[in-house]
Amino acid sequence: MTPYFVKYGYSRRFHDAFEAAQAEARTAGRGIWDPGRQHYPDYDERFVWWKERADFIAAFDADAAVGAGFVGLTREDALTRLGERVGLPVTVLGTVASVRKVPGGPTLVLLGVGRDGGVPLVFFEADVLRQTGLEAVGDGLVRAQGTVSLYHSKSRNEDQLQMVVGSAEQVRTTPP
Repeated sequence: MTPYFVKYGYSRRFHDAFEAAQAEARTAGRGIWDPGRQHYPDYDERFVWWKERADFIAAFDADAAVGAGFVGLTREDALTRLGERVGLPVTVLGTVASVRKVPGGPTLVLLGVGRDGGVPLVFFEADVLRQTGLEAVGDGLVRAQGTVSLYHSKSRNEDQLQMVVGSAEQVRTTPP
């Protein structure tokens, strides 16, 4: 009654079983693949987009399995792990929560980190931000490389983790 929904990544435990069940149901015309049932007509298009996102996540996970400094921003310990890497290179994976232009300053692209806020990617050059396509990424995924630093906010009197982006090559995205 449902497609194998991989928009947020492949099932580590049941991937093969889900693929087989979906293929069998689709071939037999059961569930959502029954032409007489109500369903979305664009699953073939959705599958392409979902698979691209799942492959993007799988590539990040594969790199993280063999290299240090990879932090998925959906992890509960993401901010702690980033805080341990201040001054060190890191690669993060997340989604854009918001884009904010600081009057007279840089543009901040906030990558969401659950209820604790987010990690800003700091762009001092508007052209670099434009080249990344981050302002149009919607709910697409973002993989960003850089060095974690601390910025002291005078208005909040607190330190905040951030990553300065000086080159569009530091950022890769999936389509929204």
